[in-house]
Order: sequence, then C-alpha cells, then structure tokens
Amino acid sequence: GKSFLFKLKTLLRLIKFIVKEDFDAIVFHSYLGPHVIASILAKLMKKKTILRSISYNLGKRNILKKIIRFFYYSFANIFFDQFWSIHKLNTSFFLDFGAKKEKIILVHHCSGEYKELLKKDSQLLLSHEATCEKYKLPKDKKFILFAGIFGERKNPKLLLQSFIDAKLSNDWFLLMVGEGKFEKEMKLLVQSENINNVKFLGFKNQKELISLFANSEIFVLPSNVGDTHGNVGAEAIQFGCAVIFSNMVGLHPEVVDEEIGLVFDIERKDQLINHLRLLTTDINLLNKY
Repeated sequence: GKSFLFKLKTLLRLIKFIVKEDFDAIVFHSYLGPHVIASILAKLMKKKTILRSISYNLGKRNILKKIIRFFYYSFANIFFDQFWSIHKLNTSFFLDFGAKKEKIILVHHCSGEYKELLKKDSQLLLSHEATCEKYKLPKDKKFILFAGIFGERKNPKLLLQSFIDAKLSNDWFLLMVGEGKFEKEMKLLVQSENINNVKFLGFKNQKELISLFANSEIFVLPSNVGDTHGNVGAEAIQFGCAVIFSNMVGLHPEVVDEEIGLVFDIERKDQLINHLRLLTTDINLLNKY
C-alpha cells in the first residue's frame, strides 16, 4: 500500500485543487483514504463526484475483513454521485456497497491502442512464418501464449505446470512472455523435465506483442486474486485468441457470457489442465472462440 506521507501529500494537493480550481465534476480513481476525504469536501462545495475503481468481491476473507470492507465502502459511496464500472463484477461490487443502479455507468477501460499502432505502421503485424523466424520458433506448431509479470498475481507457474501435466500433442507449443521473480524457477523446471515445447521470450513491449497475439491460438491468464480487470487478456481477445481465464480475473463472466473462452476455478488445477486438453483437441470449439 501507499505510505502515510504519500497519502497525506495527496490529500493536501486534492484539498488545494478543490478549493482553488474552477470545475464542475471531479473523478476519483480508487477508494484511497485521501480520495474519500476529498470527495466529502467536493460534495460540500456542490461539485459532482465520480468514482472509477476497478474493484470486486473475489477471494476469501475472514469475517472481520468483511465487516471492515462493508462499512468503509458503504460509507465512502455516500459521497459519490456517479460510479464508472468496467465490467459485471465491478458493477456488482458497487451495488453490494450501497450504490444505486441508476448511478452506475459502464465506461470501458482502454486495452491497448493496437488499431492506432497498426494504422501508423502495418508492418508491426508479422505473418506466422515471420514471427517464427524472429523468435526462432518452430513453424509447424500452434501456440499457447502467456504474457505478464512472473509473480504471484499473474500466477505463471500454475500454467507452466498444468501445460506439462496436460501432456498435449506435439502440435502445441507454449510461449512465456515476461520476466520476474519466478523466471529462474520456471526455467529450471522446464530443464529438469526435459521439456522442448516451451520457450521463454523475455519482456516484450506493446508493439512486439501484436504479432505474438495474432499468431497464437490460445491465451491463458491464470491470475490469482488481485488481478482486477485482466487487461492483457482483453488485448488478446482483440486479436482473435481463444482465452482461458481463472475465476479471479475481473472479465471472466464476460468470457462465459460472450462465448469467447473457458474459465477455471483458481483452486482447481485439474480444470485448467482439462481446459487445455479440450481446446487443443476440439478444433470446432477452438474455432468457435
């Protein structure tokens, strides 16, 4: 979390802004303490207050945390005139803590300016063959992609182990894009298991991700609690990837409702393994997504 000094400085700057500047509405991004306090001041000064907080009720909490959350968020929501939601779980979160349905507006979250990037430079989108040549990948394989930080929240170890345990046909190849604290451990696992259909590509920027998205069949986001929206998954969907999300990804209800992929219980590794097997063997289902 943020330090007390940071929060104090933020609050003082907000108070100065609200008192001195001429504006009609103010948007607060998150339920940070300074934001809640500043929203009270803004309301006293007859300003319209708007909240954007990509929050939801997922994961397990003890009864004390549940009580504290209920009172804090319910109190805070009194001082907001409008709530900008990003998806169904986000809307449910606002409703759970007293927000009125008519005050909640769906405001989409930006997920990569890929259309603009490609409009400026169409050569960013490489063919399958060119992508394989660039990253020294086998040209006769189909790719399963992960992109994110190699840490607890993005949970790449679960995917890697599930991919190994699934024992998929030799047609499928796992691409691991990113870096982080689990990188060494995962590379040692691949080495010790003598796995030859996994490649670590390191960090790739937004432009480089375009060809990896476009030339992958499946994108997997096995996130733990705390990954909120799942931006990178939304970006993969833009390029036609079928997706497999954990039920801790904020977008997972839309994945089911819009029939663009599969969802697994974060505590059920066997479900992820079965989903990998299903999408890599049922081509009709894969094409549907």
